[in-house]
Amino acid sequence: TYPSGIVSRRIRLVNGMKEGLMTDYYPTGQRMTERMFHLDKQHGKTIVYYPSGAIKEVQYYDTGLQCQGDTVWYESGSIQFVVQFKGNLKDGYMRKWNTDGKLIFEARYVKDSLAEVNGRMLE
Repeated sequence: TYPSGIVSRRIRLVNGMKEGLMTDYYPTGQRMTERMFHLDKQHGKTIVYYPSGAIKEVQYYDTGLQCQGDTVWYESGSIQFVVQFKGNLKDGYMRKWNTDGKLIFEARYVKDSLAEVNGRMLE
Protein backbone atom coordinates (compact mmCIF):
# COMPACT_ATOMS: atom_id res chain seq x y z
CA THR A 1 0.00 0.00 0.00
CA TYR A 2 0.95 3.66 -0.41
CA PRO A 3 1.58 5.71 2.78
CA SER A 4 -1.96 7.06 2.33
CA GLY A 5 -3.31 3.52 2.77
CA ILE A 6 -4.40 3.16 -0.87
CA VAL A 7 -3.60 -0.24 -2.35
CA SER A 8 -0.66 -0.10 -4.76
CA ARG A 9 -0.82 -3.70 -6.05
CA ARG A 10 -3.09 -6.72 -5.98
CA ILE A 11 -1.68 -10.11 -6.90
CA ARG A 12 -2.54 -13.73 -6.25
CA LEU A 13 0.30 -16.01 -5.25
CA VAL A 14 0.12 -19.79 -5.55
CA ASN A 15 3.01 -21.66 -3.95
CA GLY A 16 4.95 -18.37 -3.91
CA MET A 17 4.44 -17.76 -7.65
CA LYS A 18 2.35 -15.06 -9.36
CA GLU A 19 -0.78 -16.58 -10.87
CA GLY A 20 -3.62 -14.81 -12.65
CA LEU A 21 -4.32 -11.09 -12.74
CA MET A 22 -1.88 -8.60 -11.16
CA THR A 23 -3.17 -5.03 -10.93
CA ASP A 24 -1.05 -1.99 -10.05
CA TYR A 25 -2.65 1.30 -8.97
CA TYR A 26 -1.66 4.96 -9.04
CA PRO A 27 -1.56 6.72 -5.63
CA THR A 28 -5.02 8.10 -6.52
CA GLY A 29 -6.44 4.57 -6.60
CA GLN A 30 -6.86 4.54 -10.41
CA ARG A 31 -5.67 1.43 -12.27
CA MET A 32 -2.14 1.75 -13.66
CA THR A 33 -1.50 -1.73 -15.13
CA GLU A 34 -3.22 -5.09 -15.49
CA ARG A 35 -0.94 -8.04 -16.20
CA MET A 36 -1.67 -11.73 -16.43
CA PHE A 37 0.71 -14.35 -15.01
CA HIS A 38 0.99 -18.11 -15.24
CA LEU A 39 3.54 -19.97 -13.11
CA ASP A 40 5.23 -16.65 -12.19
CA LYS A 41 5.72 -15.54 -15.84
CA GLN A 42 3.79 -12.87 -17.70
CA HIS A 43 1.37 -14.54 -20.04
CA GLY A 44 -1.36 -13.05 -22.19
CA LYS A 45 -2.45 -9.43 -22.45
CA THR A 46 -0.96 -6.54 -20.45
CA ILE A 47 -2.76 -3.18 -20.33
CA VAL A 48 -1.17 0.08 -19.12
CA TYR A 49 -3.47 3.01 -18.28
CA TYR A 50 -3.01 6.76 -18.06
CA PRO A 51 -4.04 8.28 -14.69
CA SER A 52 -7.19 9.48 -16.48
CA GLY A 53 -8.21 5.84 -17.09
CA ALA A 54 -7.56 5.95 -20.85
CA ILE A 55 -5.59 3.02 -22.26
CA LYS A 56 -1.94 3.93 -22.83
CA GLU A 57 -0.42 0.63 -23.99
CA VAL A 58 -1.30 -2.98 -24.77
CA GLN A 59 1.32 -5.72 -24.87
CA TYR A 60 1.19 -9.50 -25.25
CA TYR A 61 3.34 -12.13 -23.55
CA ASP A 62 3.83 -15.86 -23.90
CA THR A 63 5.53 -17.53 -20.90
CA GLY A 64 7.47 -14.37 -20.01
CA LEU A 65 8.47 -13.38 -23.54
CA GLN A 66 6.94 -10.43 -25.37
CA CYS A 67 5.18 -11.57 -28.53
CA GLN A 68 2.73 -10.21 -31.11
CA GLY A 69 2.19 -6.47 -31.05
CA ASP A 70 2.95 -3.69 -28.60
CA THR A 71 0.69 -0.69 -29.21
CA VAL A 72 0.87 2.73 -27.51
CA TRP A 73 -1.81 5.43 -27.72
CA TYR A 74 -1.76 9.13 -26.95
CA GLU A 75 -4.04 10.04 -24.06
CA SER A 76 -6.43 11.51 -26.65
CA GLY A 77 -6.96 7.97 -27.99
CA SER A 78 -5.06 8.32 -31.27
CA ILE A 79 -2.39 5.74 -31.98
CA GLN A 80 1.21 6.73 -31.24
CA PHE A 81 3.38 3.66 -31.73
CA VAL A 82 3.22 0.03 -32.88
CA VAL A 83 5.94 -2.61 -32.88
CA GLN A 84 5.82 -6.37 -33.48
CA PHE A 85 7.61 -8.97 -31.32
CA LYS A 86 8.40 -12.67 -31.68
CA GLY A 87 10.02 -14.41 -28.71
CA ASN A 88 10.92 -11.11 -26.98
CA LEU A 89 12.70 -9.81 -30.12
CA LYS A 90 11.48 -7.00 -32.38
CA ASP A 91 10.45 -8.78 -35.55
CA GLY A 92 8.34 -6.88 -38.04
CA TYR A 93 7.40 -3.25 -38.47
CA MET A 94 7.78 -0.46 -35.97
CA ARG A 95 5.69 2.61 -36.76
CA LYS A 96 5.25 5.95 -34.97
CA TRP A 97 2.63 8.65 -35.56
CA ASN A 98 2.47 12.23 -34.36
CA THR A 99 -0.53 13.63 -32.46
CA ASP A 100 -2.16 14.61 -35.78
CA GLY A 101 -2.12 10.99 -37.00
CA LYS A 102 0.69 11.48 -39.53
CA LEU A 103 3.13 8.56 -39.84
CA ILE A 104 6.52 10.02 -38.86
CA PHE A 105 8.70 6.91 -38.60
CA GLU A 106 8.70 3.40 -40.01
CA ALA A 107 11.32 0.69 -39.63
CA ARG A 108 11.43 -3.06 -40.05
CA TYR A 109 13.24 -5.41 -37.71
CA VAL A 110 14.30 -9.01 -38.25
CA LYS A 111 15.11 -10.90 -35.03
CA ASP A 112 15.84 -7.62 -33.17
CA SER A 113 18.14 -6.28 -35.92
CA LEU A 114 17.19 -3.15 -37.82
CA ALA A 115 16.73 -4.15 -41.47
CA GLU A 116 14.93 -1.19 -43.08
CA VAL A 117 14.14 2.44 -42.19
CA ASN A 118 11.45 4.48 -43.98
CA GLY A 119 11.48 2.11 -46.98
CA ARG A 120 15.28 2.02 -47.35
CA MET A 121 17.03 -1.29 -46.83
CA LEU A 122 20.09 -1.25 -44.58
CA GLU A 123 23.23 -3.07 -45.67
